[in-house]
Amino acid sequence: MSEIKWDDSFSLHIEAIDQQHKKWLDIYNAMNKLTTVGEQDPNMQSQMDILQAMLDYSRFHFDYEEKYLHQHGYAELVQHSKLHKEFEYLIYQSYVALKEGEGVLNLKLLGIIKGWLLNHILIEDKKYAHAILSPYDAKKICPKKTLDSGGNHLCT
Repeated sequence: MSEIKWDDSFSLHIEAIDQQHKKWLDIYNAMNKLTTVGEQDPNMQSQMDILQAMLDYSRFHFDYEEKYLHQHGYAELVQHSKLHKEFEYLIYQSYVALKEGEGVLNLKLLGIIKGWLLNHILIEDKKYAHAILSPYDAKKICPKKTLDSGGNHLCT
């Protein structure tokens, strides 16, 4: 699994959230390194620690982001929050399974986490950034808009 390298395509042009996303990707990249090149940890403590870090940071970030969206009257806040809860539950369940000796931080889980992060930042978060930012700033993150089959705006 490859690491996720920050570039301008990830930017929402909301500085605090961009900084949080960079930190989140750092945690993912540490998780990736541990899983793909790390030494085996027989008691899984390093894997539990990195999953705990992902869980803790996700909770911090989601709380901040949801308050920000509420302050800006984002119409899709309930749906966006649901996505957060689903991811938080995935990480929590993975942590508990690992702690109870029934799970492992492996490439399959890492791929699910990576896919979720990429989709969430590049698609879901771009939706609120586009809705909240001024038209000038919104064009920076989404130069062209198209509609998906459900009529939702997508950045292309």
